[in-house]
Amino acid sequence: MNIYSYHGIRPIIKPSAYIHPQAVIIGNVEIGEEVYIGPNAVIRGDWGKLSLKTEPMSRKTVPFMFSRI
Repeated sequence: MNIYSYHGIRPIIKPSAYIHPQAVIIGNVEIGEEVYIGPNAVIRGDWGKLSLKTEPMSRKTVPFMFSRI
């Protein structure tokens, strides 16, 4: 895993989260229980806090949509 602090703020990663060895996590990021971060993912919390967490099955889930610029 490549985990880096940014301006003295280090990511918080719960023990049950899976972070692929090729993923990069930077700065003000919180990764919750049982979250999966796949290969080549770059998660940056340099302009604010970014929280990735699982929700109970009873709640509606909405997938993230990404596009290339």
